[in-house]
Amino acid sequence: MTFVELILAVLTETGQPMTADQIWSKADEMGLIASLHSAGKTPKNTMSAQLTGLANKGTSVGRFKENKTYRYFLKCSDKQISKDTLLHSMPGKQYMERDLHPLLVRFANTNEHFKAFVKTIYHETSIKGSKGENEWVHPDLVGFYFPYETYSPLTRELANQFNQNQYRLFSFEMKREVHYGNLREYFFQAVSNSSWANEGYLVALHFSKEEKFISELGRLSNAFGIGVIELNPENVDQSQILFPARENQIDWDTVDKLVLLNKSFQNFLESVEGDIKVGKAHPGEYDQILTDQQMREWIDEKNIK
Repeated sequence: MTFVELILAVLTETGQPMTADQIWSKADEMGLIASLHSAGKTPKNTMSAQLTGLANKGTSVGRFKENKTYRYFLKCSDKQISKDTLLHSMPGKQYMERDLHPLLVRFANTNEHFKAFVKTIYHETSIKGSKGENEWVHPDLVGFYFPYETYSPLTRELANQFNQNQYRLFSFEMKREVHYGNLREYFFQAVSNSSWANEGYLVALHFSKEEKFISELGRLSNAFGIGVIELNPENVDQSQILFPARENQIDWDTVDKLVLLNKSFQNFLESVEGDIKVGKAHPGEYDQILTDQQMREWIDEKNIK
């Protein structure tokens, strides 16, 4: 992949004006950087230079300046979009994938299937590897189901003695919108990032409603065991599991790799271990579960719809 192809892919995918730094971060999120044909030591700087060149040459990429920073966008039908339109749809006005995390945290905790405590995994805390080494390794969120919180210590001990403990680990890959254009990339990213857990899920606010798309999504889910969750911003508790995940044994080799690679994942497992030892879950160790009022304020603030 060339730098120009990377730039166009990102701007096409987001449909939003973005700074050079945002384009690079999104390209990393999409797994495009590993595909670059570049031997340079500073590929991000090379991309920025080519981005400036594209805008200066009057190609399909335009730009405007806001607060001393250039934002780049794809021109619409070869006609420059008005600045007012661009400002209205700037990334700062558009929710990001991580803004959706509180919705999933609430749903996974209240839904009968999960009853889980969930934690965001911050990819930026990971140890940096060689190019492409750690692509599609990190889940966006992980969850823990603690089944015996209301049981007496005696009952918990007997359940463990009978090897009937039902602790479960969940892994979630979060996206804003999934359609035919990005289905395979996003789905197999979820397969790569989440298949280590008892259950892995692809989660999004919007899935295409095309009949053929839903059929293909179901086929992939059935073939690879990844579940699918569609979030509902109008009533988070009414979010839906479109396709259930297949329950698996935990891949401890991958768990160990994540522990060594990422500090927030290590902290998550330390919380899980501590909760199991004392026989009680401590919600404060995981992401905050928002109340109805807090959830509504969050959704309004981030313009999630």
